[in-house]
This record gives sequence, C-alpha cells and structure tokens, in this order.
Amino acid sequence: MGIWEFLKKFFTPKVKSTLDSTRKGFQNALLKIESGADNFSDENIIKKEVNELLEMFPGSPKFLGKNTKYPKPKRRLFIFQKHLPNLIDLRDAVSQLPEKLELDSPRKKILRLVESHKYFPDVHALHAIQIFNDTIQSSNDIKKTNILKGSLIEMTKAIINGGTTIFNITWFIKIYLKYLELLNINYINQHKAMVNHFSQTIRIQSNDIHKNHVCISALMTIADKLGGLTILNQRLRGTPFFKTSISNSEIRGACSAIIAGEDNKEVSSGKDAKNIMWVLLTFLLLFAKIPILRGHVNKTLSIIPDLNRDLILQKFMVISMQTLTDFRLTFAVGDREKAKTQASRLFNRSSELIKQYLEYSILTKPYEVEPFLKAAWITKESVGLFSDSEYQKMINQSLAYLKTILSKSKKLKTMNDQALVLQNYLINIKIEYGWAI
Repeated sequence: MGIWEFLKKFFTPKVKSTLDSTRKGFQNALLKIESGADNFSDENIIKKEVNELLEMFPGSPKFLGKNTKYPKPKRRLFIFQKHLPNLIDLRDAVSQLPEKLELDSPRKKILRLVESHKYFPDVHALHAIQIFNDTIQSSNDIKKTNILKGSLIEMTKAIINGGTTIFNITWFIKIYLKYLELLNINYINQHKAMVNHFSQTIRIQSNDIHKNHVCISALMTIADKLGGLTILNQRLRGTPFFKTSISNSEIRGACSAIIAGEDNKEVSSGKDAKNIMWVLLTFLLLFAKIPILRGHVNKTLSIIPDLNRDLILQKFMVISMQTLTDFRLTFAVGDREKAKTQASRLFNRSSELIKQYLEYSILTKPYEVEPFLKAAWITKESVGLFSDSEYQKMINQSLAYLKTILSKSKKLKTMNDQALVLQNYLINIKIEYGWAI
C-alpha cells in the first residue's frame, strides 16, 4: 500500500475526493513538463499566427480571392433600371476625414448605396474609403490590419471592375500604402518574438516573416513614385477623368485615333485620345509596381494593339516596370537564379526594341528613352548574377546606350540626369572589376 492510500483512510470522502483531484493535477502538470506539451501548444499558436500573417502579404492577385469580377446584374426593363445618383457630395465628405459622423451622415448613405447599387464600382470605392477612415483612427494591431485588408480588397476590386477614376486611384494608393505600413509593423514585431525562440522550427519559420518584411520595404518604394498621379490631380481635377473611369471602348478608340495620327481627336465627351493614353499610362505604370494588380494590368495591355511604334513602346514602359518589380522582390528574397532570368529577359527585350525602332531615331519622348534606361538600370542591379564575360558585355552595351541618350535626347532633362547617374555607376563597377574604361 502506497503512502497516499494509507493516508486516505483517515480522511472523509469529501477530503479524499479533493486530494485525488489535487494529486491528478500535479501528475498532469508533471507530465506536461516532461513531455513539453505546453511548448508544443505555444509552437502551434505561433505557427497559426505566422500563417495568418503570411497570407496577408499582397504578393499576387491571389490576395484578392477567387472572384474579383462583380456578378452581372439581372436584366431589367429600361424604365426600371437603377441609375447611380450624383456622388460629388459623398466624395467631398469622405475626403474630409470627419472624426464623428451623425446618423444621417455619409456613412449611412454609403451603406444604403452599397445595398441598392451593389454592381457599381464607385459605390464600393466610397465604402472602402469610409472603412479606411473609420479604421485609421483606431489602435495599431492585427485586428486593424485585417480590417484594412478588407478595405484594400474592396477598393482593388472596384478598380478592376471599372472604377478607374483619378479620385478612386488616389485613394487606392493611400489605402495600399497604409496597409503595407501596418502589415510591416506586424511582421517586425512577429519576427522579434520568433528569431530567438527556443524552438528551432519557430526560428526557421521566422525567415519567412523576414522575407516578407524585406519585400514590403521594396513595395513601399512606390510612395516615392507618385509624381505622375499628383500631376493628374492638379491638371485634371474638374474634368471627366477625375470622376468617370476610362472604359475599354475609350481605350480602343484612343488607340485607333493615335494609329491614324489623330492624337487630339475627341473619343468621348471631354476626353481626347492623347489625354486618355496619358492618364491610362500613368495608372498602368503605378499598377505595374503593385503585384495584386498584375492580372488587371495584363488584361488592360491586351486591349492596346501592337500596330503602332509609339503604342508598342508605351506598352513596354509598363511591362518593363512589372519585370523590375518582380526582379526587386525576387532579389530581395535571395532567389539569384530567378533574378538572373528576369534581368536577362529585360535586358534582351530592351535591346530588341532599340534595334528595331530606336537605333537611328532622335529621342524626343520619354517612352523612346525608356528601353535605353531600363537596359542600363537592370545592368547596374545585376552585379554578381552573371559571369564576368557576360556582365562585361552588358556594361559596355549599356554605356553605349547611355551615350546615345546623352547625345540624342537633350530636351528630356530628367531622363538625361538619370542617364548621367547610371553612367557613373557603371563606370565605377568597371573600375571595381578591373576592366579597362
């Protein structure tokens, strides 16, 4: 008979029951310590948190979910069709970022419109802005980031479904950058909690969090490239471009006019071909830096025909920016082989366009200079990716391209300045490698 059973003979049944429970509690605690059950539970919680954070990374169109297109509305007789009310007052209201809204405020009106006009992208854009404004005033935590994710997805889908107005896209960029900022804070905090964890599994998984942190830092550089959007807001406020989207039919009409040499032709009320392509190109160059919009960019580019030199070169500006974005993200996570493939593809395509369209041209437009600059830029960024002989050829060719820019595009001061900076970089690389200048 054990000491425990011997002592129980002197206690009442109630005390015996209490002692048995206490004893079992001690035994279970000891088993947990010996088996590491608490540690295992801790690991599972951290793994779940990490997986949720990783899924919040806006690294591809998958971030938006499976269904990005609005369902087609049921057909109605013309007299019963719903028409969108004037949204000017609501746009003004959400732009003022009010801290407190009354019951009859824009919030209530927007919610009613979402219910009654669920297929209108401008309504969903206003709803996304309203969520953003409400959420931004709360504390910084994972819950806030999740709510902003919903706002970003709703705004992105509004753009994909035809809400490509200057107003919507300006707000989209605000929401996107704030979401990246908050998600990055979560990544930093999570990485700090994991990097010195006793579990090797958790420490290894912290690398995934760190990679996403590095990628977000690369994506956030878009904040320094908003000059084009700022100019659109300044010059086109009050025009149809600010409050109405550019439709696919308007894009086709603008392309047809440009092919016919009629750049100033009015394609639709208040929209001429030249300005349609200017606004569209500004949008697409921004979108090309945003992975979740890759599918939308590709679909829009497919509308523009490859039947005109200028259109081909303008499309290349967007495609090359997409490739650069992919290259930066690939390089950031250390996939050197894939980065080399992307760099080679961009350099070769730039060289093809130069040879085909630009070798003997006077360069007067930014999109004519772009292939020269992109070839030189990707060469600068590709240090260590290629063999010495391959890389030396790329540098020599890129320096020749830059010399062409400096001699043939003197009116494009900004691009000339970029060429001078790149030229100095490449010359310094040649010196470091010991190659004769």
